[in-house]
Amino acid sequence: MITTIVGFAISMAFLFLMLSAACSAIQEIVANLFRWRAGTLERGIAGLLMSEPFKEELYRLPPLAGNFGIGPRTSLPPRSRWRSCRWPKTMA
Repeated sequence: MITTIVGFAISMAFLFLMLSAACSAIQEIVANLFRWRAGTLERGIAGLLMSEPFKEELYRLPPLAGNFGIGPRTSLPPRSRWRSCRWPKTMA
């Protein structure tokens, strides 16, 4: 009796895990096909910052500017220059 219940519980947990993985994979495929990820991320960041001027100032930072078409695509500055980066006044 107990063995049957434990076996059933384990199989249900495995079934839910597989269903969850399948749903996540389908959602990722659909998001990539329709290019929803970038737009959703930008709207989410704007909602978190709650300030359009602050968002624009943040996007103009050198590490981020290239990713938004404002400047050349760059990676993060070398670690030795992190202290000299000009951060927005609201972040200091």
